[in-house]
Amino acid sequence: MHRKRNMIITYIFILFIFPVIMSIAALFAADRGYIPKLERNDLLYYINIFSYTLIPFLCFIILRSDFSSDIKKMGKHLLKVIPFVLIVFATSILGNIAINYFDHTSTTANQQMLQQLQATNMYFTTYMTVVAAPIAEESVFRCSLISTRGGFMGFVMLIISSALFSLVHLQSITIGAFIAYALIGVVLGIIYMKYRNLVLNILVHSGYNALSIILSILLKNYL
Repeated sequence: MHRKRNMIITYIFILFIFPVIMSIAALFAADRGYIPKLERNDLLYYINIFSYTLIPFLCFIILRSDFSSDIKKMGKHLLKVIPFVLIVFATSILGNIAINYFDHTSTTANQQMLQQLQATNMYFTTYMTVVAAPIAEESVFRCSLISTRGGFMGFVMLIISSALFSLVHLQSITIGAFIAYALIGVVLGIIYMKYRNLVLNILVHSGYNALSIILSILLKNYL
């Protein structure tokens, strides 16, 4: 229990508090000529590189016993990865329908991901999306927040974890986008509650993100 609480605290610090501290420190140092001045986007880019490089290693350290035991169990779950990736992807299509209906926009989650890839370094964004984010988010929103298999408390924690998972992905709070990400969170949460395997969840999450990126690039290039 302490490990999972520490994982949540670490995630909040590294991804929400640490960037603020580093930004203030960098601006202070630049004003005094200790380091070159950087544009805001460049500064955030380098801070994000550090944050998303650090967080997966901290996840492995804090939840090392979970990773160790779940890796040993992955043999019997490996064939489930691809079907679950497709289920999550199908859920994202329903989410895009919600975005279109509630937010009155044709911008889908895949299109938003493509825009992000075009606006920043593709290699870092791909690493962040396919490697770092699945490890961090499954460690926090599934392994650390969902601590029971079922029953009323299991349902409550599933809803809470899915809502929080959705909120951290929103650039602006809109009903459609919230529902879209929450639905994905619910599916990933149900998978974790059923199999209690953190590594399985990470592979499914990673596979879904990779599939979304590939399809976005293909649609951009060939349509």
